[in-house]
Order: sequence, then C-alpha cells, then structure tokens
Amino acid sequence: MKRSEDARHVAESELPATQGVVTWNTQALADSLERSKVLEEDLSQFQGAAQSVVREVLGPRPGSSVLVVDPIEIPSNVAGLISNGVFRGTSGVLTSMSSHHPNLDFAVMGRGYTTGWTTDQLREL
Repeated sequence: MKRSEDARHVAESELPATQGVVTWNTQALADSLERSKVLEEDLSQFQGAAQSVVREVLGPRPGSSVLVVDPIEIPSNVAGLISNGVFRGTSGVLTSMSSHHPNLDFAVMGRGYTTGWTTDQLREL
C-alpha cells in the first residue's frame, strides 16, 4: 500500500508540470494549425495568380472559353514577356541615371560592352 501512495503522491506533485506541458503543446498545435491555414490561403492566391498569368500569356483557344495550354507556345510567349520587362526596366534605370548623371553618353552605352574587355572579364564584374 505504501508504494501506491508514494506513486500517487509523485503523480500529484508532477501534475502541474504535466498540465503546463499539455497546455504548451496545445498552444503550439493551435499556432501550427493557424500557420497552416495561412499557408493554404497563400498557396491558393499563388495558384490564382499563376492561372491569371497563363491566361494572359496564352489566352483561351479561339471559339472556346476553356483555357488549353500548348506547352510549345509557352517559351516564346514567356520570352517575349521577359524581353519587354527587361526593356522597360532598363529604360527606367537609364532614365533615372540620366537625371543624376547628365554627362552619360547613351550612344556609346547602346553599342554594347566597353572595348578591350573580354566576356570573361565582364562576367567577373
């Protein structure tokens, strides 16, 4: 009988610590569930954005409201978007540079790399 009373006394003395661990684990699980829901919402938004981009790039087939993706068309359409983006971005940077550095020679810059530099040297920059 003494052993069972000792065991009960030990269990009762450890009860607050055990309850604290259970409470902490419950809160951690609730926080994890909340983060999971936020990530699911983010994923849904990313999927919607990706679908919008695909629709914008490829558009629906003529005579159909259903989007049918032809993988052959993707690289050329995406390359065009990238090229336009690079052009617009570069134009914006050069416009900004010209307002801060009025002595820049854009004709020289438009001809390409500085003479005397190899491609490897330029890559090292």
